[in-house]
Amino acid sequence: MTAEAPASGTTSATTVKALIDAAAAAAPDAVYAVAADGAQSITFAGLAQDCAEIGRALDALGVGRGDTVSTMMGNGLGTMRLLLGAMHAGRRVNPVNLLSSEEQMRHVVGHADARLVVASPEWAVRAGAVVAAVRADDPAAAPIRVLIVASDAEAKALLEAVRSPSAAAALEADR
Repeated sequence: MTAEAPASGTTSATTVKALIDAAAAAAPDAVYAVAADGAQSITFAGLAQDCAEIGRALDALGVGRGDTVSTMMGNGLGTMRLLLGAMHAGRRVNPVNLLSSEEQMRHVVGHADARLVVASPEWAVRAGAVVAAVRADDPAAAPIRVLIVASDAEAKALLEAVRSPSAAAALEADR
């Protein structure tokens, strides 16, 4: 039997957290999203659980409510989990356009007042260069951490950071 997704407009929720939590309570087994290749999916209950864990991981990394998390990652379920999880936890999100030049990325990350840049491995060098340029522009600004996570399991790797402090230390590259 396939679960039915919650009907649109049936909640008075006004935040990402409230919307996700209401959908998970109404139809926990309903599929929220499917990977482009169809090989993986995530239910509303799974999304709510991942969002809560991402919030705890961000807390453990010192990224507070209201802080900005920038991303340099391609499309995928992992990226979706991270973006929704950060918003669910009260963080601002700033997905950086991967087609931008390094200078444009520096401008976007710097003006977003990012505290964390999460990048997939293919963007690690660019993320480090962007953060270094932002720091050079304003040495007195609050530090920006860079977290490199692997493949389409980006957010799942971040979840591992909350489960294991040694995993967090291995993932983080403070540039």
